[in-house]
Parts: sequence; structure tokens; C-alpha cells
Amino acid sequence: MNVLLVGETTPGQLAWLCARGFKQLGVAATLFDAYPFEKQRQSRFPPFAIAADKLQRAWANSGLLVTASRLKPDLILISKGEEITPATLTRLKQKAKIVNWNPDNPLNVLNSTPDLIKAIPFYDHCYIWGKFLLPELERLGAQRVSYLPFAYDPDLHQPRSLTNEERKRLASDLIFAGTHEPQRVEALNHLTDFDLAIWGNHWNRLPHDHPLRKHWRGDAHGDDLSHVYSASRVALNFIREQNGSAHNMRTFEAPACGIMLLTTRTQEQVELFGEDDGAVFFSSHDELRDKARYYLAHEEQRQQIAKRGQEKILQGHTYAERMKQILKDLEHGAS
Repeated sequence: MNVLLVGETTPGQLAWLCARGFKQLGVAATLFDAYPFEKQRQSRFPPFAIAADKLQRAWANSGLLVTASRLKPDLILISKGEEITPATLTRLKQKAKIVNWNPDNPLNVLNSTPDLIKAIPFYDHCYIWGKFLLPELERLGAQRVSYLPFAYDPDLHQPRSLTNEERKRLASDLIFAGTHEPQRVEALNHLTDFDLAIWGNHWNRLPHDHPLRKHWRGDAHGDDLSHVYSASRVALNFIREQNGSAHNMRTFEAPACGIMLLTTRTQEQVELFGEDDGAVFFSSHDELRDKARYYLAHEEQRQQIAKRGQEKILQGHTYAERMKQILKDLEHGAS
């Protein structure tokens, strides 16, 4: 079996994690970077951003066809694929099975494109992390649809031994790791009086006098993020509206590192952990503050919840297991 992974190659991104999962199974896997001009595409100079967008779109299709022709994969797993056209998929399907696992909501206009929607019927199998999106993908013409939750990488997401210098540099009571978004800013604004550390990209867009600027520590991915979690006491998690009643990648990654998760209350997360059992949940900013204060003051309870959460995540929720499921579906033609 020879697999080609298509998506972002930054450590910690879904395609990168899937490649590691396949390799942990002993399956040959190659990553194709579909976003080599992403930084340029985010430019605030419109002509430059437009040119970079066109260049990236051309690369995602022509470069993928050339790479697939050279590698001759049996399976092509595309993460998201907002730039991949139906015409490209039609050519690829002549020689390989093609599946899609979208880490975002395809119905969210901020994370979708016309090509992404039009391409859905051309995949042999579409996977999605939220059960509420299964009927939507079927409505959009998906041939086969399956629920596939996110996971963790056991070599990456685990408690880390820290030096005194690392602990001093990375430690905080509350830690949030993720991209700057207005919804997250609004929630974190209620925690500025806590020992709060924010890690992620685009937080430099905040005004220099914004109260959250002093809490931003920079970016952290992959192994670096596991060290941050290991140095901290409570991991915050805000489920975007696009994730509905489901979960996100932090749902699995943070507890695997041995830290207590304090997260937006959603149906799938409560089903996974139990109410305030393997994770702690909130439905309002006041509840977020109250529970953050309570569990920081009750060390033993916090550690017990962190331990139970880690135990639940370690029960078969690895990316290798997710890739094994994809291979099984491919072999049996499961729907």
C-alpha cells in the first residue's frame, strides 16, 4: 500500500498527523504540500494576495497531478481540499482511490470554496468529525460518508519531562492554544486577571494596548505544544460555532498530555468524557470563570479529572487507529 497525503505539512496539522499515523502502521506515506503560498496569500496587500491565491490554486491541482503520476499511490487522502477541482479528482480516480477528511465545516463559507462543494461527489469516501454533518454531506452528493473523530499522536501528545528553565518559561495556570478569532477574544477577555498564556498565530493583530496582548507568548506546534501543556495546569478549549455539537483537535490532544481540559459543553464531548468527569465543561463566560477558579484552587480534583481524561483518550483514539479504519473501509467498500 502506497498513500499520498494532501494538505498542510506544518507539524500538528491534520495531513501531517495522518502521514504519521500511516507510518506508525508501517504503510508508506508521502506528504504533498497543497499550501506552499499560504503566507503570501494572507498578505494585507490585495494585489499580492490575489496573485498568491491564483498561484496556489494552480499548484494544488497541477502539482498534485504530477506528484501522483510520479508516486503512483494506491490511496490519496486529501485533507480539506478547497483548491482541488472536480476535473483533477476525475483524473486521479483513474489510478487511485480518493478519500477526503475535512478538518473544517464544508458549509462554513469562511472555510469553504465552490470547488470544495462541487468536488464532494467525486470522492470515493468522505470522512467528517461531526455526526451532525453526515446528512449534510449526503445532501451535497457524497458517495460514501463516515464519522471519523479527531485523535492524538502517542509519540507527540504525551506528558513531557521539563527542565526548571522550561517550566519557568512555559508555565501558566490557564493555557489556550489556537488561532486568533473574535469569539475566542471575547471569551478570553473574561480571564485577563488569571495567570493566562495564549499560544497561537495572528494574536499580533490585537491592538498594542489590548489586555490580552501581554498574555500572548507566541506560536507552538507539535512537540513544542506538548511541552506547553505539560508545564500548565488547565487547558482551555473553545468549540467554534462551525463545530456544532462535536469537538475539535484539542479535545484529544490536550488530555493526552495529562492536563485537565476546560471546554465548551457539547454533546459529543460530554459523551466522550462524561459531565465534569474526564473533562470540565462550560456554557457561559461566567461558568468558564467560576470553573477555572474552582479547579485551580482544588488541585487534587483537577489532577483526578486530568487523569481520567487521559485514560479515556488513550483507549484507541490514535491517528494510527483512524488510518486503520480508512484502510478497512477501503478494503471492504464500507459506507
